[in-house]
Amino acid sequence: MTKKVKAVNFDIIEGPVVDDAIATRIAFYLRGGISKKDFLEDLKFKHSKSHQLAFCTEKSLLMLNESWDNIDLIEFTIDESILQSLVDDFELTEEKAIDLYFQSETYQKIIDPKTNFFKKNWKDLYSILCNELNLNHSKI
Repeated sequence: MTKKVKAVNFDIIEGPVVDDAIATRIAFYLRGGISKKDFLEDLKFKHSKSHQLAFCTEKSLLMLNESWDNIDLIEFTIDESILQSLVDDFELTEEKAIDLYFQSETYQKIIDPKTNFFKKNWKDLYSILCNELNLNHSKI
């Protein structure tokens, strides 16, 4: 029986990269090697240092242009530094740090080339983020 896939109503979807080992777990489950409960538990987000983007509409693809090429590497460095600091300074899980950061207004300003936030020192951006989130950043 063929199932219909529900279309998403998002231009871009961002999230962690799936662990390559999941293909092995799928095969193991399909052969009856593990229970459905254990398999579903294995699918839950555990840890990922990489993110992926899915451009789901033509509109989102049209947003891409050459100016982003230089910004991407800078943003990646900023993201990694800020996320690690959130984990270290506030003893957050990586998942919580990722949620806080990527849902923040500060992050939206960093990825908007018009604001030039990506040109700021990551420590300054971290301080702005901590202020936005009302975190005590005395450890900075």
